[in-house]
Parts: sequence; structure tokens; C-alpha cells
Amino acid sequence: TDLDGLFNTSSQGAPESTIFNRNMYLSHGFGNTTVRGNIDANGASGGLQQRMGGVCEDNLFLQNPISVTFGSNQNDPNEYVGGTIRNNVFLGGRDIDTQVQGTGVSVNSIADIQGGGGHSLIRDLEISGNIAAHQDFGTGNIRWLLLQGDGPMENVSVHDNIVYNWARPTWPNPDDQRAHGMRINPLASSTGVEIFDNIIQQPGGGFCMASSNDAAGASIHDNIYWSAAPDPPDIWSRGWFSLSGSVDM
Repeated sequence: TDLDGLFNTSSQGAPESTIFNRNMYLSHGFGNTTVRGNIDANGASGGLQQRMGGVCEDNLFLQNPISVTFGSNQNDPNEYVGGTIRNNVFLGGRDIDTQVQGTGVSVNSIADIQGGGGHSLIRDLEISGNIAAHQDFGTGNIRWLLLQGDGPMENVSVHDNIVYNWARPTWPNPDDQRAHGMRINPLASSTGVEIFDNIIQQPGGGFCMASSNDAAGASIHDNIYWSAAPDPPDIWSRGWFSLSGSVDM
């Protein structure tokens, strides 16, 4: 659980740690890209950008600001992004010089790509069997899984993942414990988005599940949750669940 011996944590904010540097920058492939059996560690601003989707499995991601990204507003127009993110291990996260970070998997469904001309929507994606633990060094934007975008998603299955202590070891402001095991923001027009049979435990505090909209585009059921945050919540920024800014159990 202690990554100090593996990485130089004082390198956060170094000039080379910019948003333009990643370990794997895979911008094309149209879903035919397979990333399997790698150790991806300490990427400057992220580990793997697999923008067009495909298979990402059996990898170890160590202390990346954003470990895995599927989907991009710079994809070619009118393509669908899908595939599988499964059986990976995610340990830790950290900031970059221009942005606080702590994201494990970021999935982005885009209604209209940069410059216009068409969509890049998420369709037929499975996220399963992953283990994520001990987000120690990222100081903001902390979420193991982030589903987001201004375009609808179709047939997204998130199941049998374990998320443990994806939060912070200390809270500079005890009244603000905004770290999230999963942050689920699919549009209401999404179909077939299902989050089930996951285990999310936050022994250091932080939310288990959150959404910045009403989460009407997702079915969330049969998950196991626990957090050291108060239950029921005592303030808006600390609890087990956060739905569109309202904290509730």
C-alpha cells in the first residue's frame, strides 16, 4: 500500500509534468486497439489514452493522474467508441503541474467533436473485474470511474469492480471530502447504462457514488457501499452519495 519507495512524489508540478505528455497516446485504431499486460506508471499527465476504444485488460496502472481514457472530442466524426476495460489494477493517482487530478478511468461521450462535423458517442462498453485502491497523492478531481460527456451513451455495463480507499489520506479542509469512488453522469437520453455488483469502500472518507445530474440515464443496483464519511451526511460536501449537488443516503 505504500508507493513512496517506488515513485518520487516530490516531482509533482515539475515542468515536464504537462497535459501534453502521456505514456500511451493512442488517437486512432477505431476500436481495434488492444492494450494488454502492461505496467503503466507515473505518466506525466496520464497513462493510457485509448481514444477510439478497444480492449484494455490485464494491465497494472501505478500513480497516473488519469490512468485510462476512452473517448475524445478530437476523434474522427460519427464513430462509436466501445470495447472492454477489464481485469486491470489501479494503484494511486496524483496531480499534474496545471491541474489537480486523481482519476482512474475517464469515459467521454461527445455529441459534436471539436470543430464540428459529427459525434463520437460511447456504445457497447464493458468495465468489469477491475481493482482500484489507495489514491494517495491527487488533491482534486478524485474519482476512480468518471462517465461524462454531452452525448448519450448506449449499452454501458459497469460490474464486479472493487474500489477501495479512492479518496485522500488527509483532508486539509475537514468540511470538504469530495472524492468519489464512481462519478456517473450519463444523460437521461442514454440507454442501457447499468452499474451493478460493484464493491465501493471508502475507509478514509469520501463519497462512494456521485452524479452531477439526476442520474436518470443509468440503472444503479446491487452494489455494496461503505464510507467513513457521516451517514446520514452532515454537510453538502461529505457523505456516502451525492446526486446533482444534493447529498443523501
